[in-house]
Amino acid sequence: MVYYGYDEYYTVLGWNANNWDNNGELPESEGLYWDQLTPEQQAAASQVCYFRDLWDGVSLPNYA
Repeated sequence: MVYYGYDEYYTVLGWNANNWDNNGELPESEGLYWDQLTPEQQAAASQVCYFRDLWDGVSLPNYA
């Protein structure tokens, strides 16, 4: 992740080495819907291929 620069986006979403590698507490963003994320968090999520419906848990077969 670091090699490709994705770590910066996950950091904005609240991830760090402890909660990623050691089953630490999930970041607050994991419990939020897209509209509850800050614009900066939405932009970071978009950079790692999330969009509103995927972030909010809409099943891809139901996505249209």
